[in-house]
Amino acid sequence: MAICAALSSGVSAARWRALLLGFSAAGLILLGFFAIFSIGLPLMVAGVLASLGLINALRPARSSGEPSGKASAAVAAGGAVLAVVVLLLGLSLTELVIRCPANRIESGSGAVLLGGPYQYSCDNGKLTISG
Repeated sequence: MAICAALSSGVSAARWRALLLGFSAAGLILLGFFAIFSIGLPLMVAGVLASLGLINALRPARSSGEPSGKASAAVAAGGAVLAVVVLLLGLSLTELVIRCPANRIESGSGAVLLGGPYQYSCDNGKLTISG
């Protein structure tokens, strides 16, 4: 998210700047929400600052009435949606990373953010997951 925000400062095209800032702002705010009880507050502040940067990047095109202003806003919204999808997909996939011990039998269960409950069993290094 920080890399996208940093890259947006060096991009001259308004649409790319809007995409990068939208991605950064939405991602930082979502990460801040998920981590609110630990490092979430600084992430939320960074997300708000990225949102303010996005608003400032979109303001010149909107005030001049150019059609590119609407296109930049649409690209920024697309970047925000992309950030949310990437983060939620990543969180869902990392919940299923289970390492089985080589010489033991164990089992358990959990719930995936986007997929519902699952059960797993490890039998001497062989993992079986059922939903």
